[in-house]
Amino acid sequence: YMGVVSNKTGPLLRAEAAHLGWDQYFGAIVGAGDAAKDKPAPDPIFQSAEPGGYDPSQGNWADIWYVGDTEIDMICAANSGLIPILLRQTPAADGEFGGCPPELVFTAGGDLCRFLDLLEN
Repeated sequence: YMGVVSNKTGPLLRAEAAHLGWDQYFGAIVGAGDAAKDKPAPDPIFQSAEPGGYDPSQGNWADIWYVGDTEIDMICAANSGLIPILLRQTPAADGEFGGCPPELVFTAGGDLCRFLDLLEN
């Protein structure tokens, strides 16, 4: 199950995903203004996970990865109790994310995909 949480407004985000044909890959696409509070609050994460049957009170919650490219994403992951994964071309600098460092860092999407393939096998 995959969901999207973005700081783009919800209607714009969903329109972009539909235009690109990406909406079919996600169980939920949640943008700014869709939840009671926006990132870095956990509200949009909870909303995006619900259609997949994930709930913070369930044991499987701590296994969810939050993949993002900014400090606010790592903070949102920490606030939500998820595993923070950084995906961006430049690696994290020492101490860049303060109390919310990523668990894993990938500098290319292909590297993340190869890692996921290794986990599956």
